[in-house]
Amino acid sequence: HMWLVFASLLLCVWANNFISNALGSHMVLQRAPQRANLWGWSEKPGSTITIHFANQTLTVLSAEADGRWSVLLPPTEAGGPYTITVTSSAREGAILEDVLFGDVFLCSGQSNMAWGITKSNNFEAELKKMKDYPEIRLFQASKRSRMWPLDELSSIDIPWMVPSATETYEFSAVCWYFGQAMHNHLKIPIGLFTSAVGGTTAQEWSSNEALATCDQQYIPWFPSLHWNAMMHPLLSLTIRDVLWYQGESNAEHYPADYYACILPAMIQDWRSKWQADNSTDFGFYFVQLAPWIWESDPIALTRLAQLFTDAVPNTGFATAIDLGDPDSPHGHIHPRFKKEIGIRLSSTVRALSYREDVPYLGPMATSWEISNNTVIVRFDKDSIGSGLISRKFECPSLVDPILCAEYEVEIAHHGWVSAKGTIVGNTVHVTIPENVTVIGVRYGHAAYPIASLQNLEGFVGVPFLFPNPIKPLLCNPGESGRCDTVHTEQRYSLMIGVVGGVLIFVVAMLVSLVVYICRKKVTIFEEVPLDEIHSKSDDSEEIELSLSLSLSSSSSLPSDSSSL
Repeated sequence: HMWLVFASLLLCVWANNFISNALGSHMVLQRAPQRANLWGWSEKPGSTITIHFANQTLTVLSAEADGRWSVLLPPTEAGGPYTITVTSSAREGAILEDVLFGDVFLCSGQSNMAWGITKSNNFEAELKKMKDYPEIRLFQASKRSRMWPLDELSSIDIPWMVPSATETYEFSAVCWYFGQAMHNHLKIPIGLFTSAVGGTTAQEWSSNEALATCDQQYIPWFPSLHWNAMMHPLLSLTIRDVLWYQGESNAEHYPADYYACILPAMIQDWRSKWQADNSTDFGFYFVQLAPWIWESDPIALTRLAQLFTDAVPNTGFATAIDLGDPDSPHGHIHPRFKKEIGIRLSSTVRALSYREDVPYLGPMATSWEISNNTVIVRFDKDSIGSGLISRKFECPSLVDPILCAEYEVEIAHHGWVSAKGTIVGNTVHVTIPENVTVIGVRYGHAAYPIASLQNLEGFVGVPFLFPNPIKPLLCNPGESGRCDTVHTEQRYSLMIGVVGGVLIFVVAMLVSLVVYICRKKVTIFEEVPLDEIHSKSDDSEEIELSLSLSLSSSSSLPSDSSSL
């Protein structure tokens, strides 16, 4: 009986749906010019799948051995609602109702992306507004991990749903505010798909192939867990762009040089594996980390490492260096300024993905030089906007001043010291102390940057450090002459061996216990004094019968595994 139950549970875990559970009624599908993808699995490989949509009929065969089928719908302009009917020659069927076409965004990362609307400022008023956005549709995957890639999500927190203050209040706040801003501007349906888990590193969202690109000494014991469980099932989903808010865990546990390698590698790997139409070059837009109370250098260097994605096409960012929240009730690492971050991301996406002529970035330094006892810092002309300004910005009272910094210069054989920065036209002049040799300059290099620099459009300056010390830690082939994932595979094998050994030990102990009980002829379900066992032969027979019945009943399990 136990083996039958175990087998049925495996079937439940591994069974795929006729329509993928990443899809569903009330969803938003990606609008033209992209072709939205539908997919699923038929119980009978080779069966004919028929799709009825917008007075059109599409037919496809589930040609793969596992019965998988997929179909690209015709390019469809923004609008709806539509009803899509899917049937198979194996007598399977599904109806997708209230389907809209618009732009679909995937939101991922760690806790600052995962945390819900109720953990943002003024959330009560924001929840009341949700009913005013029926054309924004929300989906949130459950936080799951797996050692192997899944075809389907194992669990869903929020299936495709119209926003509701009572049902979607725990949807990602950053993702929601971003979508709200995009809908307010575009006036088209917006689909928001969240797949995020707090406390995770980039390695957990990266496949083996991405991990093989970088220094393998920083691969954790259990990498790729969320890539396997929460990203791999989405590879057929047609999307426009990805939003990413992650990096705190990497800053606290891994060198910034490694993050400068793994983040670009992860982006490129995701794109190479994405299967949906025209989604292989999706935009990837991230949040430059907000302040929190921790060591300055790892946080500041990780912010610099994030910018190494600049070498990857169709990427961009919104900075949050001025949005620290040291007295946040959710922890100082979780600022409540989620709406501000979502709006900034929307500006970045409008400028870079939609090619709109809108400001989105604060002053971003490109070079430095020393002239007449002054360090002159120059900026990207597009980031200057209408001009540079300095605003009053102080270190929060709850934060140790040692964790705050504005302009600094590095003096040879001495280290970093504070310096005064002055805006001169479209440059910043940083004063050098007398009779010293300056070998570096930086701004905002701290856990809590004093973010005084901004442009007239209101976008804060991006932290800089010259010369930049970040060197991406690529994979070193070593003696083997190649980079691969052998270390990861060895870890999996070791873990499986350990787990297998533990299971064998547990089974052996259980068998030994049963043998011991049978030999003693004492029931484990009813305690009987030993003197009574020896005093009466009739009692001994009753106890022996009780043991037999108890063991028999304990080995009987319900035939319906769902009752477990």
